[in-house]
Amino acid sequence: EVSLVPWEILRNSVRHCISLPDDDIAKTMKLLGNANFSNEKIIAGENSAPGPISLIAICEDERIKEKLQLKKNSNILLIGCEGDTDQAMYHKLINQ
Repeated sequence: EVSLVPWEILRNSVRHCISLPDDDIAKTMKLLGNANFSNEKIIAGENSAPGPISLIAICEDERIKEKLQLKKNSNILLIGCEGDTDQAMYHKLINQ
């Protein structure tokens, strides 16, 4: 569900939006923590996983990549807003 306060700010400047199910959150947190996406481990909480999940989904769909004009040399900024702020939940999710 979209939060109404940020939506009032974003709705006039965002051209594309993606909606994701929660199913891949734990799997992506684990991939980030195992250094599958970089040379170093990325400790990302549940709120940091949607960016990489979205990028993976976009890269797997040629139609969406074309619509977004995403190319091999494109620069992508993903913002993760938390690490393992709830360490018990973090370990529960990455050990599923």
